[in-house]
Amino acid sequence: MPYPKGKYKNYWESDSNPGKHRKHTPIVSEAQRGAMGAAYAAKTGEIPVSELFGPAKKMFKGMSKAELRRHLKESRGKRLVAKKKRKTTA
Repeated sequence: MPYPKGKYKNYWESDSNPGKHRKHTPIVSEAQRGAMGAAYAAKTGEIPVSELFGPAKKMFKGMSKAELRRHLKESRGKRLVAKKKRKTTA
C-alpha cells in the first residue's frame, strides 16, 4: 500500500537536494579513507578490481564514482585517527 504523498520522508533524500544526494556517515579513520581511495581508484580504472578486498570491495559495489569522490573530498585535510575505536556495550 503506498504512503500518502509527502507524509513519510525518504531516508536517503536530503532536505536541500531531494533525490540527488544520499546521507552518509563521514570518514573517521585513515583505514576508512584508504579503503575509500582504493575503491575510487578501481572505479577510475587505475587498479584492477581483483586487487580489492574487504570494505573496499563493498564500497566499490555499493557506491557510485561521484559518491566516492564526494566522501574523499570531505575528508581531505582532516586529521584522522589511525584506527577507529569500537564502542563497547556494558
